[in-house]
Amino acid sequence: ELDVKVGDAVTAGQILARIDSTAAQDSVNAAQQQVTAAQNNLTKAQAPTVTTCAVSLLLHETPSPSPSPSASPSPAAASPRPSAKCPIGGTGNRGGTVDSLASAQQQLNNAQLALRQAQQRLAGTVLSAPIAGRVISVAGTVGSQERPGGTGFVVLGDVADTEVQAQFSEADVAHLAVGQPATITLPNRTEPVAGKVAQISPAGTTSGRLVRYGVLVAFDAVPDGLLFGQSADVAVTTAQATGVLCVPSSAVTGGTVTVRAGGRDQRRSVSVGLRGDRYTEIKAGISEGEQVVL
Repeated sequence: ELDVKVGDAVTAGQILARIDSTAAQDSVNAAQQQVTAAQNNLTKAQAPTVTTCAVSLLLHETPSPSPSPSASPSPAAASPRPSAKCPIGGTGNRGGTVDSLASAQQQLNNAQLALRQAQQRLAGTVLSAPIAGRVISVAGTVGSQERPGGTGFVVLGDVADTEVQAQFSEADVAHLAVGQPATITLPNRTEPVAGKVAQISPAGTTSGRLVRYGVLVAFDAVPDGLLFGQSADVAVTTAQATGVLCVPSSAVTGGTVTVRAGGRDQRRSVSVGLRGDRYTEIKAGISEGEQVVL
């Protein structure tokens, strides 16, 4: 029985699949019978044993006194006296020897252990979700056989802890810090999602002449419908300035900006402030309203 499919959202403890439990249930029944038998054997070994003695009545004759001239003779009197034959120290003892009691107890312990193991195997025939998340993959189908040690019959992913793994150049990563705000743009959403820098890798990877560093960006709130493995664009705000003069970053070349005035292009030296991917702050050198040539 398979109760989920790829992409399903599941809760912790939800049943994912069931495996044929016939053999596991038979093992539990047999183990329970072994426990019952072992418990009976131990009870018998602990029961007290009564020692029996042979008791017989023996008649003992008692001689009569000497006859007197005035009394007629009388027969000898006989009186019963009990006689018992018992073992020395025969006060009874508990049933079985110390060895037999220990053996019976060990058999019960082994039977109880076998029962617990059989019950665990029976419980393992019901697969339930250990965490809340989303079904990433289902490796089997109804009626197929699975062996222990596989790659995973049902694979879950924890959506609540999902992060974006981004790559930044060595020039950009120098300006990054954990906790900086970021915006994450997903292909299946029109509005960007807020996030923060969670981790910056201390080791870079080289591709040709370019060195990049891995950066993990966490969502402030994981959006609904997030898919594992989908692509995303990340922009991290390292610094910001408001109410300042700015021009497109592509217009700034070597500390100069080309301005068109009176039908002619003029190159002017400018004082640059914050530089971003799209815009660069200009502190001095041009005025607001002048036409910039890209």
